[in-house]
Amino acid sequence: MFDSLNSYRQRLQTFLLTHVSLYLAVGFIISAICIWVFAKLADSVTENESLVQFDLAVANFLHSNTQPDTIAFFLSLTRLGPQIMLILNIAIAVFYALRRAWFATSIWITAIGGGELLNFLLKTLFERSRPVFTNPIIVEQFFSFPSGHAMLSMIGYGMLAYFVVLRAQNRWVSFATILIAAIIIILIGFSRIYLGVHYFSDVVAGYAAGGLWLITCIGALEFIRRRQSKSNLA
Repeated sequence: MFDSLNSYRQRLQTFLLTHVSLYLAVGFIISAICIWVFAKLADSVTENESLVQFDLAVANFLHSNTQPDTIAFFLSLTRLGPQIMLILNIAIAVFYALRRAWFATSIWITAIGGGELLNFLLKTLFERSRPVFTNPIIVEQFFSFPSGHAMLSMIGYGMLAYFVVLRAQNRWVSFATILIAAIIIILIGFSRIYLGVHYFSDVVAGYAAGGLWLITCIGALEFIRRRQSKSNLA
């Protein structure tokens, strides 16, 4: 009986360690892709290459084809970015704090706060001007590259989806959560281009930088969680 129990524990420990390695490997690959995409975009933007001309063409095309109804829709949608995320961030941090889930609270605050700081530093580093129109829909004052809405939506809604999936009892709930989060993130990014406050490359760069930070936070959390599970089995 004890031999079979020890054998079970050894197999389970091996399974957990294998999956830790798998998560780290997948996280490393995704992180490398995000770094490559961001680096290519940053290089193209600073070197004034053909991507800049593409950005201008997309911005001018969308701005010249805006409609009042779609403007109102995307103005409402863009508020799902930092504005709604601020309320959501506070609510989730308070929720975990009241449950004394200090580890989850700290990870959430680190993910969101770190993302805010990273976005500020990147904008300050590249100092790219916003799109300029004679009749702008809305006007933003700070730098353009990368998009803060795209980056923070990727981090915030990505982390929210991750926490929901952790607690989900049904794989279809997990799939629906990830799908809804992805749609919201994409629509928020597109709203910034449509409203004329960001270029296409700003949004993609925001996704890349946000994805890198999101994967870093989730990877660290998964590593710690699975190491704790291994320790509990010892």
